[in-house]
Amino acid sequence: MYIGFGILFFGPYPLDRDLFERGYLASWNQLPGLQKAYPSQSLSPWRTKDNEIYGVPLSGAVYGIYYNVDLFDKLALDIPQTWQEWYTPAQTCGENDG
Repeated sequence: MYIGFGILFFGPYPLDRDLFERGYLASWNQLPGLQKAYPSQSLSPWRTKDNEIYGVPLSGAVYGIYYNVDLFDKLALDIPQTWQEWYTPAQTCGENDG
């Protein structure tokens, strides 16, 4: 989508990557501070196979997990420390109508 002179809003989709590969978008690899401002994984949707960056994220999101402390205490469940560890309390809570 065209926003204004020299500014485009686009997503990490094949059409947008095609615009870069056809020469309509410039590489941002040499932009000062780019690597410092954005973690590598946040740039990956706009990175080509040749490691060229042609865009940056417009926004981001932070997610969290809430849990019922009283229910965890009642069922003697430990607080999970990894994503994998969430399976046990999820199953236990489900089995106990939690």
